Amino acid sequence: MSYFDVETILRVGAFGCFIGHGWIAAWKLEFGGWSKFMLAAGFHENEAHIIMPIIGWMDITLAFIILLRPNQYCTAWMVIWALSTALIRPFSAGSDRWKKPMSDNALWGFVERASNWACPLALLSLITQDEYVVKDIIGITPLFEALAPLDDALSGKNSKELAIFMAITFAFPWFVVIPVLRSRGEQEKPKKK
Repeated sequence: MSYFDVETILRVGAFGCFIGHGWIAAWKLEFGGWSKFMLAAGFHENEAHIIMPIIGWMDITLAFIILLRPNQYCTAWMVIWALSTALIRPFSAGSDRWKKPMSDNALWGFVERASNWACPLALLSLITQDEYVVKDIIGITPLFEALAPLDDALSGKNSKELAIFMAITFAFPWFVVIPVLRSRGEQEKPKKK
């Protein structure tokens, strides 16, 4: 087995993206920078403090699943999640800023994160092929075999079902959750005594 095959590279790439972002979110290492995206999505600051670590641990979990034994639904989730977190940058900046790509980085913040969603998308393309058989690239056979039931449960039955899952996964936060959160208005700040 070559350690430089496409599947291994894509799994390591997706793992690196999600473990890195997950660790930063789980420990709120860049909360000041990321909180503006959470606020743009409609979360209040106190909610962002709670949800950011949850998102981080979710990313870390997905990173290990993809590294150890990828499956179609977890990989599809990674594609949509990474695409959405990249899209939040121009969304949070507002149309005045992202329409000026030569003088503002709002649009380029999305563009530079293309590999965050394209790497899992390429992996998804590979693992949805009929002849695909997942490989144990780490060499921890007991753990690889222990994850087999998860792989069986989360493998797409057909491409239409997977496409519907991805469409719903993308549409729900953007067209339901964010509008509902944003409709609440800004959080009132406590009055100083």
